Amino acid sequence: MTDYRDHLQSLRSLKRNKNRVAFFDLDKTLIAVYSAVPLLMEQVRSKQITAIGAAQQVFMAVGQSRDVYDFEEVLDAAVGMLAGVKEHEFSRLGDKLFHKHLQKKLYTEAQELVDTHRQLGHHLVIVSSATRYQIEPVAEALGIEEILCTELEVQDGELTGVVKGQPCWAEGKLVAAERWAGENKVNLKNAWFYTDALEDLPLLDEVGHPVAANPSTDLELHARASDWPICKFRSRARPSLMDVARTSALYGAMAPAIATGKIARWLGAADSHRAALMSFTSYAENALDLGGVTLDVKNEKYLWEHRPAIFVINHQSQLDGFVAPVLVKRDYFMMGKIEAGDLPVLGQMLRDAGFILFDRTDREAAIAACDEAAERIKEGQSLCIAPEGTRSFSKRMEPFKKGAFHIALQTGAPIVPIVVKNASELWPRGQNFVRPGTLHIEVLKPIQTRDWTRDNLNDQLQDLHQKFLDALDTPD
Repeated sequence: MTDYRDHLQSLRSLKRNKNRVAFFDLDKTLIAVYSAVPLLMEQVRSKQITAIGAAQQVFMAVGQSRDVYDFEEVLDAAVGMLAGVKEHEFSRLGDKLFHKHLQKKLYTEAQELVDTHRQLGHHLVIVSSATRYQIEPVAEALGIEEILCTELEVQDGELTGVVKGQPCWAEGKLVAAERWAGENKVNLKNAWFYTDALEDLPLLDEVGHPVAANPSTDLELHARASDWPICKFRSRARPSLMDVARTSALYGAMAPAIATGKIARWLGAADSHRAALMSFTSYAENALDLGGVTLDVKNEKYLWEHRPAIFVINHQSQLDGFVAPVLVKRDYFMMGKIEAGDLPVLGQMLRDAGFILFDRTDREAAIAACDEAAERIKEGQSLCIAPEGTRSFSKRMEPFKKGAFHIALQTGAPIVPIVVKNASELWPRGQNFVRPGTLHIEVLKPIQTRDWTRDNLNDQLQDLHQKFLDALDTPD
């Protein structure tokens, strides 16, 4: 039996091959929930279906045995309730479902597997009994272009309440995968299939590389007997008692850090700001230690080649706020949302350290904050900032906001990209607990900005954004 990390390592040892494919189930494989359940609740709220209809579909969605009921009969009854629903409304409901519920349930391990297969040149395909409307937002977030699913018939822009063709379930998944493989001239013996459910056995038996991902009890037993890899993802699992203890210790590190700052002031530190900055940096270092997080930093020399600088970091996790000060260490400040100043204890630490907190919805306040940051850089301080503005749910990254780059225009300070590769694995967005492990970080070569202009700023932003994506796609 191979665990997740062993399986990932075996993949990374392979050579690129464009004639291979990785199939992924959706529910409990790419995401930690059954996508139908929140979708049905939204349908009930919008009065697209009744509560009784939702209950029928939930029964179908949670993977009951084929011996217990007739899947297709229940599916037909459930889909029949959608007759007359506008397709664009149902599609919009799928997008709402993703942004409200599913994006925070994406397994970071699944993202890592998808990225690894992509790096190997493999085709990426989601094959699921869910509908296209549930799957497409997830596929877009993960960068997966191909979808095999249960299709619903549409006439004149409305759902007819009829399933189009064979449902993509059990034998239906095998039929869909065989058809796709034939059309794309790919041999299923050169394919991987990741799934949690035993009813997917027809396709599992046909591919050359079956993988039980977060398997049900019956699939795990079958996988063990067949000596298949078993990958269990922890990023969305319930925290252990040790995870709770580590996270509590992480936050508890505030107390000695505050004490450090007070002692520094009492001993006559150069000024209260520097003492407070020392206090915050000490807190960040202790917090990572107590949380069981170690740093593996590539190209650390680039952190010191040019000072002052604008250190730009991608934002996957709450861990990023600890990483930046630990790496930059001295003579720096950070920029962030004004709400951070309201956090108990930590908010006061941020203000004492001289961090610039502003209302991002107030344009004038944002401009004033950028002007203040530019003046402080000219005085010799470095800026640490996450230009995405918010944490992303995957490695795909959010678009960059322009504030940091307008500051670069004003000051000519070099930009030093800091790429945090796996923070979302150790502390995923939507989770309250940190998990121990090694955080892989790559510092990219400083980018000179003295030749930047307002006319070429967008091109520079796109180029930098791509540099981050390229680094994220490079194995550690």
